Amino acid sequence: MLKRRIPVLPIARVALLMLVFAIPTAACSSDTSIDGTYANDVEGTITLDGGTWTVTQGDSSSSGTYTVEGTTITFLIDGQPAGAGKIDGDTLTDPDGKIFTKT
Repeated sequence: MLKRRIPVLPIARVALLMLVFAIPTAACSSDTSIDGTYANDVEGTITLDGGTWTVTQGDSSSSGTYTVEGTTITFLIDGQPAGAGKIDGDTLTDPDGKIFTKT
């Protein structure tokens, strides 16, 4: 019985090509489908725009950056974690558990 040997070189090339294309895509991915303004009648709005967030309540506002992993959104201020919430479709739950709906 002859055993067929799978050439290693082509498999290594395919793996390398997958890495070459996957790493830049992962590094640049910003889930723009979540971009927009989320409102809560009492708390104001949270606006997400390509990795930056702005919270507006009345005349005051604050801002920073955010990262998303799965359904978890982590808000950062000056590069430091300020809290994590959840994002599910058109609903954003802030780190305090308050619910905002995409407008």
